[in-house]
Amino acid sequence: MDRNLIVLCVAAGIVMLGVGIVGPILPFYALSFGVSYGVACMAISIFGVARLCMDAPAGNIADKLGRKPLIVSGMVVLCVSSLIAAFAQDILQLLLARFVQGIGSALYTTTAMTLVADIAPPEKRGSYLGYYQGSFFLGAAAGPALGGFIAEFAGFRAPFFFLGTLSALGASFAGVMVRESFVKMRTAPVRGSGYSNLRTTFRNRLLMLSYMAGLVTMLMMVGMRFTLMPIYGRDYLNLSYAQIGGL
Repeated sequence: MDRNLIVLCVAAGIVMLGVGIVGPILPFYALSFGVSYGVACMAISIFGVARLCMDAPAGNIADKLGRKPLIVSGMVVLCVSSLIAAFAQDILQLLLARFVQGIGSALYTTTAMTLVADIAPPEKRGSYLGYYQGSFFLGAAAGPALGGFIAEFAGFRAPFFFLGTLSALGASFAGVMVRESFVKMRTAPVRGSGYSNLRTTFRNRLLMLSYMAGLVTMLMMVGMRFTLMPIYGRDYLNLSYAQIGGL
């Protein structure tokens, strides 16, 4: 198996473990500032807004500067923004931290997926992406359970310190171990402008169907798992934070 793939799988697992850690407690941390449910849920939504704004630019930057710098930079941004969230004194600071976290996540995940596509032989591209996605969601699955226990015994801010620590570890690991794949792509022909590529994409029915499926899936997952389920579990089922994380 390609060394870069192993490194990216490990790094993805580390980062998503950290991101998952804050998942079950984030609505309650926001509510602790005395805001409404709607405002508290903005702490989750604003992360996605930042991803939406940054994903395409991250891909373009990776095509100009290389993959490795953005992978490491994304993890560093996640680390710094997690510390901002941990020390937040009001909801505005938390929202700012979450927006910056979304930027860091976009820099890392978009560029890492690009690197996987770079190194994957055409006949193994599905396998390579499957290994990477599996590692990604392994971290995402384990993180909330761990985060619930951490919040139960150390408070709302502690998971953000864990996220910052894991992001720093991931940045160090990727900085040392990732091999740049951009050199062999530098001479690849440019196929149209960004606008023409976007226009072609929106004319492709199969791609548009996949986009709609992804949109619905994320609406369900983020809206239910990260927002309504934790609040419902605490306010209506009287579950502890550890039980919510396990759920």
